[in-house]
Amino acid sequence: MAIKLKAPSIPAADSASPESQPATNMDRAKFIQGAERRPDGGKPQSRTYRLSQAFIDVIEEESMRSSMGNTDVIKAALYGLSLQDENTRNAWLLGSKKM
Repeated sequence: MAIKLKAPSIPAADSASPESQPATNMDRAKFIQGAERRPDGGKPQSRTYRLSQAFIDVIEEESMRSSMGNTDVIKAALYGLSLQDENTRNAWLLGSKKM
């Protein structure tokens, strides 16, 4: 069983349109560079936050106790927060203002 495909019809383009002009070396290089790049999905992003000294002390203390990095301690705290119900989250958010 053979499938018959229609031939694509390519409209005649004006000579002034960028699609009809030949690609420059820079365009080719950008195209190849973009194809070789990995997808951006799931890539960690660098963020900067301002924390009071009390929070920094808690993070560093837990980091030294667990022998893990500061980022891992913050990730664990956020993971723990995500597992709580809404009332507990709200209580923790309000309590964080007191530190």
